[in-house]
Amino acid sequence: MTTVKINLLALQQQFHECTPEFIRDVCQARCCRSSTDPSGIAVVVTQLEAVKLRELGAVVDSETGRVAPVCRRCPFQSTANHLCQLHNTEAKPKGCIISPFTINKNNTLIVRNRYRLLPCFKAEGSKPVYE
Repeated sequence: MTTVKINLLALQQQFHECTPEFIRDVCQARCCRSSTDPSGIAVVVTQLEAVKLRELGAVVDSETGRVAPVCRRCPFQSTANHLCQLHNTEAKPKGCIISPFTINKNNTLIVRNRYRLLPCFKAEGSKPVYE
């Protein structure tokens, strides 16, 4: 077990909830994509998660745990409405579930800086991220 500190200011940042309507009409699931990774996504999964995803048809690199994109998107992201086909299933990777949170090098739970560039940050109807 690892002790983790929590940055309380980060938890109070305001983000719009990931409702299907907001994803489809406003943000288009930009958090699922990467502007810096040449593949277009940066989804890394555990070995156990990789087994589940492979059973569902995904290609996962055995050494790095990286999910291979399809047309620069996660293979489970719909091109029609941008929704994750794994949402509310046990196959959804933990890294996707805890997003936008991450643990920094000081073992502190924070919100990733890049999320403040997305349409959900401080959008009308936003709530503190801890909600």
